[in-house]
Amino acid sequence: MEILYSIRRNVYSIEKRGYNVEFIGFFTNNQLQVSALLFSTKMAGGLYLEINSGPVVTNYEFLPKFYEELKIYASKLKAMELVVKPYDIYQVFNSKGEPISTEKKELVSMLTNLNYQFDGLQKDYPGGEGDWHFVKDLNDLTEETLLKSFTKQGKSLVKKLKHLV
Repeated sequence: MEILYSIRRNVYSIEKRGYNVEFIGFFTNNQLQVSALLFSTKMAGGLYLEINSGPVVTNYEFLPKFYEELKIYASKLKAMELVVKPYDIYQVFNSKGEPISTEKKELVSMLTNLNYQFDGLQKDYPGGEGDWHFVKDLNDLTEETLLKSFTKQGKSLVKKLKHLV
């Protein structure tokens, strides 16, 4: 049996700003396969729903079914808009911004095949937040060489932070 299960919890700081958050999970045979935090807020005509940096996947085989069930759930809630910002690695770049891996276009095509709309890859901070993450590769770095590996601006920011701690 497959089911999309929801636990609605109001988180005080988010609730004060008009948002609700719920934990949703996709189960098969009583095993959690995919889960996420679903944020919602009222908008004209219904609800705005968003999964930001998710879902968490135990078994990728069930990811398309999770997204199908999510659309059905959003419809039941009378959502006007459902936004999903997956937390998957689409492409890897080096610290100079040069690609060092190929694009994983199948991540986008899986969603577009389910009739989700793709707004394209964004640069900078569209809508006030980045849709990308920089994760520094710490392999081959020691505590002594870590600071040296940063740019001039990065070194300055680390030094300022040290004074605050």
